[in-house]
Amino acid sequence: MRVSSLVIFAALVLTALYFIFLTPDWAKDLYLKATGYGPAATPTEAVDKFLKAVKARDMNTAARFVTADYAAQLKRAATATKEMGPVLDGIFEYMTNKGLATNKSVTYLHFLDPFPTNLSMAAAPKEIDAAKARGFIAVDAKIWPDAAGAAFGPGGPAELGQFDPRMFNRVLMPLAIHDPRGIEIVKEGEEWKLNPALAPGQVQFIDHYLNNYKAYHTRLSTFRRDMTNDRYDSKQKFESELVTAIQESK
Repeated sequence: MRVSSLVIFAALVLTALYFIFLTPDWAKDLYLKATGYGPAATPTEAVDKFLKAVKARDMNTAARFVTADYAAQLKRAATATKEMGPVLDGIFEYMTNKGLATNKSVTYLHFLDPFPTNLSMAAAPKEIDAAKARGFIAVDAKIWPDAAGAAFGPGGPAELGQFDPRMFNRVLMPLAIHDPRGIEIVKEGEEWKLNPALAPGQVQFIDHYLNNYKAYHTRLSTFRRDMTNDRYDSKQKFESELVTAIQESK
């Protein structure tokens, strides 16, 4: 009886280990379908599900709705995005709720984010033929005041000289989001997937981000923890301390 119990226990343990470390594709598919991430049957579903996964900071799932080259980069950066996202979101939400946000603070956090989440479908995808369409994604201007020109352009703030510019590129975001022609969507088998091209040098920027984000995560996590003591009497003071934290992350 005792031997049988041990055998059953061992079988349960092995089964659990199998599903934890070697989860079969059919089990992953069942889970994703149950959580609303089944295969995209239309171009609209492809955009919807991609954006849903991006907003959840889940790059592994977002990768299911893009073609292979881009999917590989999302998967590589899945851990970094999952770690950085909550820290950046926490700082953004606090300074917004407390009335401490400035265009500069928002800009720096936005561009340090590997894949900002303030995105939405701008218009219904336009089908070109049975296997191609164009999708349209917009950056939400209500959340994101586009002050990039003032913050990062010529004659920008002096502190930029103490920043690592390669970290401030929204490294995972497709450039095609800003293309008025939209992002290509293609049909692979029975599934629709976004087909954003990687920009020149984008893989190298992703490499740099993955090699260096830990220092930013550590320093900004400390800043996020300490900022909640309500010591800020002005937007400028908050902005100054955020800039210092970013400089010290380099």
